[in-house]
Amino acid sequence: GDNNSNRLLAETFYEMAQVYEGLDEFSEAQEHFQKALDLAINSFGEQDLDTAKYYLSLGVNISSQGDVEKAIEYVNKALEIQSNLLGESNPELVKTYIELGMIYQAWNKDSEALDVYEKCLDLLAGAPETGEYDEDLFTVYEFIGDIFTNEGRWEDAATYFEEAAQVREEIYQKANEKSQKEYKALGNLYEKIAECQIEMQKFDNAKGNYIRALECLKEVFEEGSEELLSSYHQVANSAAQCGNNEEA
Repeated sequence: GDNNSNRLLAETFYEMAQVYEGLDEFSEAQEHFQKALDLAINSFGEQDLDTAKYYLSLGVNISSQGDVEKAIEYVNKALEIQSNLLGESNPELVKTYIELGMIYQAWNKDSEALDVYEKCLDLLAGAPETGEYDEDLFTVYEFIGDIFTNEGRWEDAATYFEEAAQVREEIYQKANEKSQKEYKALGNLYEKIAECQIEMQKFDNAKGNYIRALECLKEVFEEGSEELLSSYHQVANSAAQCGNNEEA
């Protein structure tokens, strides 16, 4: 019927908008997200999951163009619709909350971002343990670690990065293989943990994590590449700091 073809058309506008975003043509993308949203509101009303999806995409797009107030308003609108339709404690909302947190982080509103990520952890705590929200959990742990790093709260940051690494390892075990992207993600995490440990003068622990990072990055980069040389350098530096500390 008419509604079905409108749904298809709205989705087509949405897909075109994503293509424009991929080309960094953000105002063209915004125009098409807006077309998708207008059509959805007119055809299916506000209380529709597609309408929520278009509000969210428009919000994220507008944030990248610099209008943070409007962006937050749209993402909150998406959250409101999703809460109404799915229930406010549904872990499906986490992906939208993460987008909201990322907007806050991008605009240096770390304490607002932290509130949002803590809300995510509450929702995920109630999620079934099927593993389908592992990626979300990983993201939230890592982002909280990043915020604590910015604040110089090294011990808290290290704790959250370690939680993230553990979730990442569980994701691998379920998938039974690691892609280069996975090795890189894990390597970067071990480096972040090591950086926190150096700040806390825990040089021996840092060395262990830099070695873990190196093992991961060896799966991604060629011997002699800049990334690997930098990783070897971190291992050597932390080892030297261990030595200096023992002499001291």
